[in-house]
Amino acid sequence: MHDDEVDIDEGLVRRLLDAQMPELADQPLALVEPWGTDNAIWRLGTDLVVRLPRIAWARGQPEREAKWLPRLAPYLPIVLPEPVAVGDPDFGYPFPWAVHGWIPGRGASPDTIGDPVTFALDLAAAVRSLQRAGGRRACGTQPRSAGSGLRRFHPIGNRASGPSDQRRSSRRGLGGSPRRPSPRRAAGLGAG
Repeated sequence: MHDDEVDIDEGLVRRLLDAQMPELADQPLALVEPWGTDNAIWRLGTDLVVRLPRIAWARGQPEREAKWLPRLAPYLPIVLPEPVAVGDPDFGYPFPWAVHGWIPGRGASPDTIGDPVTFALDLAAAVRSLQRAGGRRACGTQPRSAGSGLRRFHPIGNRASGPSDQRRSSRRGLGGSPRRPSPRRAAGLGAG
């Protein structure tokens, strides 16, 4: 897709997981297609996803997502991917990479959007909510799972269901379809 993108295959993803996140490494791994333009995406088990930047301009995404997704999620009417862990470059792979929760569903496309008007209205509501959140409120918000969220190469802490699951279970996906978080509050919006 890009002239200078990094080669990423299942063997590399397995080596990174084995070395840096061994508590996740024994889960099944499956390529998610189509890949996004910025990230190679691999489904990990039933409720996680591994995202590896494919191109230099995306190298900062894993750490930005780890910082901002938990801060913005309380302000939005949609489920956002939950950061689980961030990995470091290794085995010739040059960028930080991440594991997130998986959101079941299909990516939005002209073929998968049942009612384009409802989808557009839901998308506009999400954008308005993001605008209302503003920098100050979102910046001052603590991640909703403080003490049990993002880890760097350490076993994942207590990620059992909690109050944020109840709040999120009432949210709807774009286009009006219900979203049901898994017991690990897995999430992932789109494939890019």
